[in-house]
Amino acid sequence: MKVAILTMFTGLSSTYSLVNVVADQLSMLLEHDIPVKVLVSETCPDQARAGIFADPRIQWVKIVNTHQGAPITWYDYAQPTGTVHETFFQEADLFAQDFVRHLQDVDVCILHDILYQGWHLVHNVAIRKAQEQLPHIRFLSFTHSLPVPRPKHIESPFSARFSPMPNTTFVYPTRSGLGALAGNMGSPKTPVLLYPILCPYWNR
Repeated sequence: MKVAILTMFTGLSSTYSLVNVVADQLSMLLEHDIPVKVLVSETCPDQARAGIFADPRIQWVKIVNTHQGAPITWYDYAQPTGTVHETFFQEADLFAQDFVRHLQDVDVCILHDILYQGWHLVHNVAIRKAQEQLPHIRFLSFTHSLPVPRPKHIESPFSARFSPMPNTTFVYPTRSGLGALAGNMGSPKTPVLLYPILCPYWNR
């Protein structure tokens, strides 16, 4: 089995709690000799790798973040309706192509906030498109924020933030948020509870 962790990190500062969550996951995977690759933005500096991130067993993949010679700007599309920027779908296609190219050799892909956060909407749309060419992969989608109630009116492509994805198990770190996440996705299937290693007493 080979695992990919898709984060789209632009840096690895430990002050960002999600970086610590990924570090813990890497420690567990490497401890059990499971091959792993980490997908980050092409702007994530190599020199930022320290601690577990400097382990030579980790395969690092930098995902494209340039379109027509200019850096791609991530916009926070937290709303359920509206209009995306002019090059949104072109950028989503670029991301999708890179995801397909770099995920073909993995069995499991862990997503962190990709399917929930508004500023990841372009990556959300991209991974859904890539998934169509990667039917062998099981996705685990971690959500790290309390999901908002499902809006009554949702338009595409914003609907990607409120929709299940094939071959995907949604994961949440506290019992109290499981119902909220299921409701947010409009899914009768309850997400999986998985406590963060950093907060073993979070749900007590």
